[in-house]
Amino acid sequence: MWKKEYKKFKGLNKKKYEEYRYGLNNQGVFVYEERPTIDHSGIMEIMYLDSDDGCLIFSSVNDRFEDHGMQVRPIDCQWADITVDTLEEIANTMDDFLMTDEDRLNQHTKLVDDYRE
Repeated sequence: MWKKEYKKFKGLNKKKYEEYRYGLNNQGVFVYEERPTIDHSGIMEIMYLDSDDGCLIFSSVNDRFEDHGMQVRPIDCQWADITVDTLEEIANTMDDFLMTDEDRLNQHTKLVDDYRE
């Protein structure tokens, strides 16, 4: 069921939501993000629609893993089917969002060190 707050997901409207939620054709991935600021760590949510009534929201806000994990919530369904490639794309998108400046520096340093070897 369409909810007004779903408008926050980039490119998603009621027609697209219904098409990707129930259309039995294509899966859909829609992203909402608030970039981090000095006072706020930022939020990313990714809505996944499997076109067979499955809907998942992946959120950067989680109780267990903080900046190294995500929460997954089914929305008005028991389960959703997802390809490994799509799950990997979602995980990579979330990982890029959660990466801190220190993580980026460490990753860059490792690449430079590997190149020099």
